[in-house]
Amino acid sequence: MRLLAVTVSLGAALLVMASAPSYAAGGDAIFKKSCASCHYTDGPAKEKTISDQLAKKALSCFIAGSKFKKDWLVAWLQSPKAIRPMKYNSLAEVNKGDHPKQSAGDAAATADFLMGLTSPEVKAGVIKPAESAQAKAIFNKKMPCTGCHEYAVKGEVHGGRVGQVWLEPASD
Repeated sequence: MRLLAVTVSLGAALLVMASAPSYAAGGDAIFKKSCASCHYTDGPAKEKTISDQLAKKALSCFIAGSKFKKDWLVAWLQSPKAIRPMKYNSLAEVNKGDHPKQSAGDAAATADFLMGLTSPEVKAGVIKPAESAQAKAIFNKKMPCTGCHEYAVKGEVHGGRVGQVWLEPASD
């Protein structure tokens, strides 16, 4: 009788493990399976030519942990909305906002993996975008975010057309 109980318990455990969401494999495995055909995590800038750059399907994620807040990323992966007004690598084609959705478990695991990809150059949570001269210098010069990101100063829009910053930077 005891052997039957142990066998049933083991069988049930194996069944639960087999039917568990894919995040059990880890966020890196989910990323490789679901995201790596468009996004890459090695960097910075592995593109060597303009053709390499234009062949990219989506932004690189090699410093995702320095760019995103985890709670926001988990929510966005489950219910993605277009962030960029234009399709990646396009100045003419509108972004359709058709990024694939992830389950809650996969989104949490993927976010855990991505949050581990950081840069020592970016001190996450230390610099508030609209509040410091250091943040402005990083945004405008050191890591020229303005090449891609739109931002407003005194109601006037500046910067690139492929990303948006919703915080109004402090006036000069």
